[in-house]
Amino acid sequence: MLSFKAFFFALFIGLNSHAYFLDHFKVQHAGEIGEIAMGFGKIFNKTYSLDFMHGLVREETGGTTIETIALKNNFNLYRFNIDYSYVDLYAGLAAFHVTGLKYQARRHNSYPGSYYQIGSIRGLFYLGAKAAVDKNNKHEAYFEAGVNDVWLEAYVNNTEVMNIFEYASLALGYAYLF
Repeated sequence: MLSFKAFFFALFIGLNSHAYFLDHFKVQHAGEIGEIAMGFGKIFNKTYSLDFMHGLVREETGGTTIETIALKNNFNLYRFNIDYSYVDLYAGLAAFHVTGLKYQARRHNSYPGSYYQIGSIRGLFYLGAKAAVDKNNKHEAYFEAGVNDVWLEAYVNNTEVMNIFEYASLALGYAYLF
């Protein structure tokens, strides 16, 4: 919880010091990187943007407090212009790290050397859609559906018994454009 507060303090200082390298602030619910995740990002061009997110799963929800740090690469695929609004379809690739030593099996002596080493760093592949009611408005809402690398590999190796849609994570979010 302390690093979550440190993240917001750094964000507050960055925004108040006219951090021109940031384009947007995001808040996200669910989607593999936490029950709630917040972060900021940069839009590099009309095709690519990068987000840094910090996620948290509260102890009441997950049985233990879990924190994540994620770097999300977003690639816009197509934009639908509808009068004064728009809907963007995009794909993404994220790398996220679950903090804490208990998520790093290789650091525990109780596991044999041949044990499957679940790492604390995961990959996430996702598809999403974001929309704004007014093109000049600074508010966007978005939806994402994704699958992490472990489930994707399991699906590829067991396509006859696994349904990938049973393992997809869903996220809802809000972005404020500076």
